[in-house]
Amino acid sequence: MLRAFMTAFLVAMTSFVAAQEETSIPLTAYQDIEIWLGERVGRFGDYEFTISGGSAQYPTPTGAYYIEWKNRNHWSRQWDAPMPYAQFFCRGAAIHQGNVGGPSKGCVRVTPEAARYLFPRTREGVTRVFVYP
Repeated sequence: MLRAFMTAFLVAMTSFVAAQEETSIPLTAYQDIEIWLGERVGRFGDYEFTISGGSAQYPTPTGAYYIEWKNRNHWSRQWDAPMPYAQFFCRGAAIHQGNVGGPSKGCVRVTPEAARYLFPRTREGVTRVFVYP
């Protein structure tokens, strides 16, 4: 009986620790994501990264927003394309991993390294996103 309890306890603790790894990165209060579309650069605190915004046909919305929702393995049904590490901020526009060499369909694409850095450090409804022309 004790052995079964200890086994169940260890399994539960292992699951708990694994779940905590994703949230173990401390949220720094009041850090915003800032995007400068014209300069093709973004910033989160002291971390700067390359971005690619939308085209004239599919512009990236400018303004002040919050991260509305996040999905690590999002698939766009509209464009039939992967959007890894998607962080949605305005009517379907998201910051996500993608090719920064050309324009997006209105999203903010970032490198794989930047996507993996940003995703665990932002919070839905808390992290602000400022997109400048």
